[in-house]
Amino acid sequence: EWTFAKDTDFYKTTKAKMKPKDYVRTYRETRGWTQSELGEKLGDLTRQRISDIESGRRPVSIDIAKKLAAVFNTAIENFI
Repeated sequence: EWTFAKDTDFYKTTKAKMKPKDYVRTYRETRGWTQSELGEKLGDLTRQRISDIESGRRPVSIDIAKKLAAVFNTAIENFI
């Protein structure tokens, strides 16, 4: 019997623990981009700013969340 990944307990537990910073890093790393490359795609953000977002030192603003959603072609809710 087939089970969709989203229906598994593992997925539900992991998703519940994910924060916006985790989504940024996960999406970036899955695409093989450096922090600098992501910063360029978001409109010349510095590598340090991306690092601060991924480490939780800086929150994701609504403006950046919109850009992240567009760059990664995913829901803005992942980043707010």
